[in-house]
Amino acid sequence: MQTVVLPLQYPDRFKGFLSPQKSILLVGAQGSGKKMLAKAAANASSAKLFSIPSAVILSKKDEASVDFIKMLFQMAKNAQPSVIFIDEIDALLRRGTERRGKAQFLVEMDRLSSNSEFGVFVIGATGRPQEMDEDASGRFAKQIFIEMPDKKAREKMLGKIVEEHKNAFELRDEEIDQLASMTENYSFDDLLALCQTANLDILHNANEQNEFFQGAVDAQSPRIKMEDLKNAIEKVYPKAKKRKMN
Repeated sequence: MQTVVLPLQYPDRFKGFLSPQKSILLVGAQGSGKKMLAKAAANASSAKLFSIPSAVILSKKDEASVDFIKMLFQMAKNAQPSVIFIDEIDALLRRGTERRGKAQFLVEMDRLSSNSEFGVFVIGATGRPQEMDEDASGRFAKQIFIEMPDKKAREKMLGKIVEEHKNAFELRDEEIDQLASMTENYSFDDLLALCQTANLDILHNANEQNEFFQGAVDAQSPRIKMEDLKNAIEKVYPKAKKRKMN
């Protein structure tokens, strides 16, 4: 994501011939981590992130959607360096539609790309690029295809979850490695849901045995072990796999 980070971090270096690209379209299946990448890019460049699902824009009447988009871009300019992230942008920029909100978004994109002084970057995310208006998708300076996390990436994600909630887990490094091998096609959200399901299951079992909820006030929550996560895998399927099945 250096295309995003470097121009926002060093705007003085990107002028004239090196005028920065102002937008990227992330293409990938649901759960492939597009939103995480946008957050990471904003954090790495110390930029203000404006994260908006396209459904929020589409829920408004035509005139209100135009005003909302104008306000969004103005707020981003006022807060620059900033990143505007619009998830499922194909719904907003769908082929064959004539919504005023869509037209206003394209106007704002044109203004952004024609002014090198704006420290604003737009990231769109879609799993259905074929449904987007070709002229609209062409407004994005670059398209990046996002694959589902591989084993190494899943191991890092699991390690992050365990590190942030270390009191909730009882896992060895080799067990995290094993779990990463068992969770092909799982996104970060899927892995988090897996851990939460395992936690709920052991709390439910402890409650049935009067070991937690009906016990002492200072009773400790049972810690999540590898066996609990293996059982949870039978209940939590990756979103990407669900979509293919549907």
